Amino acid sequence: MSMVYGVLLSVVINMGMDKIMPSLKEIMQNTGPDEKIAILVHMAEKPDFEAIKNLPPKEYVEYIKNFAENSQRDIINYLKTNFSNKIEGLNPYWIFNGFYVKATKEVIEELAKREDVEYIIEDFVIQLEEVKPADPTILTPTWNVTKVKADSCWNAGYTGAGVIIGHMDTGVDINHPALQGKWLSPYWYDPINGQPNPYDDNGHGTHTMGTILGGDGNGPFANDIGVAPGAKFVACKICNSGGSCPSSAIHAGFQQIATWRSQGVLIVAASNSWGSTATTSTEFWQDCTNWRNVGIFPVFSIGNSGPYPNTAGTPGNFPIVIGVGATDANDNIASFSSRGPAPNQAPWNQTQYWMRPDWNLTKPDISAPGSNVYSSLPGGSYGNMSGTSMACPHVTGAIAIINQKNSALDVPTIYNLLLDWADKPSQGAPYPNNNYGWGRLNVYQALLHTPTPNMPNVYLESYTLQDAGGNGIWDPGETAYIRVTLRNTGANATNVNGTLRTTSPYVTIQDSTSSFGNIPQGGSANNNNDPYIVVAASNTPVGTQVTFQVYITADGGYSNTSSFTVVIGQVGQDWVDHDCGNILLTVTKWGSIG
Repeated sequence: MSMVYGVLLSVVINMGMDKIMPSLKEIMQNTGPDEKIAILVHMAEKPDFEAIKNLPPKEYVEYIKNFAENSQRDIINYLKTNFSNKIEGLNPYWIFNGFYVKATKEVIEELAKREDVEYIIEDFVIQLEEVKPADPTILTPTWNVTKVKADSCWNAGYTGAGVIIGHMDTGVDINHPALQGKWLSPYWYDPINGQPNPYDDNGHGTHTMGTILGGDGNGPFANDIGVAPGAKFVACKICNSGGSCPSSAIHAGFQQIATWRSQGVLIVAASNSWGSTATTSTEFWQDCTNWRNVGIFPVFSIGNSGPYPNTAGTPGNFPIVIGVGATDANDNIASFSSRGPAPNQAPWNQTQYWMRPDWNLTKPDISAPGSNVYSSLPGGSYGNMSGTSMACPHVTGAIAIINQKNSALDVPTIYNLLLDWADKPSQGAPYPNNNYGWGRLNVYQALLHTPTPNMPNVYLESYTLQDAGGNGIWDPGETAYIRVTLRNTGANATNVNGTLRTTSPYVTIQDSTSSFGNIPQGGSANNNNDPYIVVAASNTPVGTQVTFQVYITADGGYSNTSSFTVVIGQVGQDWVDHDCGNILLTVTKWGSIG
C-alpha cells in the first residue's frame, strides 16, 4: 500500500467513525464481533420543512413518508444484500428520516462510511424519576389546580370539552375513577409490550394524565386533580414498568401520534413528561418539527437537573416546543427544576425557529406546580409526586382549555398567550429568566385574553432594531429605529395601529405610533416606512435590558399587547467556544486555552 493511499484510507475511516456517536463507540469497544447492537441511523437528507409546513396533515404525512422511503431505499437494500446475516429487526421511520436496526460492529462501521448517513447512535434509554405514592386524601380541587386558576376557567364554562390531548408516558389506567370515560377508543399504541388495550404498569403516566384532565371540575366527583377535566386523550406507552424509555419506542410514539392526526383525530397538543439530560442533542428535533407542522403542540418537562444553569434538557429546551419548569405551593422555583439558557448554537440560535422575537434561548418557557403534586395512581389510588414531570401536564391541560375557546389558534399564538399572561412571583423577578421562564402558569388569565373565533388576533411576529451609528449595537446616548411586523391569526382586522411603550427610565420614545392599515386573517403588516424612534440616555449602563410593549388596537374595540426586550450596549464576555464538532476549544479573554 502506498503512503498516499494509506493516508487517504485513514481519512475515510476517521470521517466514518466521526458519524458514530461517542456513547456508541464506547459500547462497540466492549462488544464481540458477532454481537449485534441496537442502533438508530439518521440519514443526512432532510425534507424542506418550510416548503411543506402548510400542507393539510394527511398530505403532509404522505409527503414525508414518501420522502423517507425514497431516501432510505438504497441504504436498506445495501444492508439486506450485503449483511443479511449480520442485522436483524430493521425498522424504517418517517417521523425522522432514519431507521432502527440491530447490527454488528462491522456493519455499523460500514454504515458510517456512507455519505447518505448523518450520524449513528445506540438505542439509548431515557429514565423517568420514581413514583412516590402517598396516602389518599380528599381534595376538591387540589392546590396545584387552584394555583394555576383552572377552577376559574371551569366557572366560566371552559373545561377543555371537545378537545383531544396526546400523551407519551408509561401508559394510563383508564379504569381509574378520576379517568373513566376519558380515553378516546381505540387510539392506544404500545411499542414496549405490544398490548392492545391501555394499562400502566409503572404509575407515572396515570399520575401525569390525572393532572391533565382527572376529575369532573365542578361536578360531584371528589378528587378534582386535573386542569381540563372535559378533555379526552389518546396515549402511547413509550416507557416500560421500570420507567425506562428506549429512544426507538419514543420515535415510534411520535410517529403514531402524527399518524392519528393525519387520519383526522384532532390532537391539539401532546404531553411529554420525559426528557434527556443531553442538552445539545437534536435526536428528536425532526419528530417535534413534524408534530408542529401537522398542528400538534409539543409540551415537555424541562428536566430535574437543577439548580445549576445550562441544565435544561432536550427536547424541552428546543425553541419549537414549550418547556415547563416546576414550582412549589409558595411559587418558589423547585431546586431540582432544570435551568436555561438553551445552547447558543444551531438550531437553537436560529431565529426562524423562535416562537417570539425576544425568546433568545430562555428556558424554561414557563413554570407550573411540580412539587408535591397530588394525582391519580393505578388501581384507583392517589399519591403525591415531585418533578418537572408533574409540572408539564398543567400546561397541556391549559392548552386544552384555550383550544376549547378558539380552536383556530396556531401553536405560536397559544404559546404567547400562556407566556404573556403568566403570573410573575416577586421572588423570581425580573422576567423572563432562566429559572421560571416568563412566569408561573395562569390559565385563567390566558383564557381571558384568548380571542373568540370571530375576533382578530394581532400580535408581534418579529422586530428589528437599527442603531443610528450602523454598527448593530444600540449604544448609550444613541438614537435607534424599531421596525416591527404584526401577524393576524384571527378574523380580519381593520385600521390596525400600534403604540410603542416602555417603563425604562433610560429610554425616551420620540415617535411611538405607527399605522398598519388592514390585516386580513393569516396576513401580516409592518411599519418599515414609519419606524418607532427611541433614544437611549447617555448614562445608561452597558448591558441594560429594556422591555418594550406594542399596544395594538383595531376597529371594533379590539386591543392586544405584545412585548419584546432589547439590550443597550454590548456586554463583554469572558470566554468564547470554538466548536469543530469533534473538538471543543475554549479561549478566554486572558489568552488562556482550556
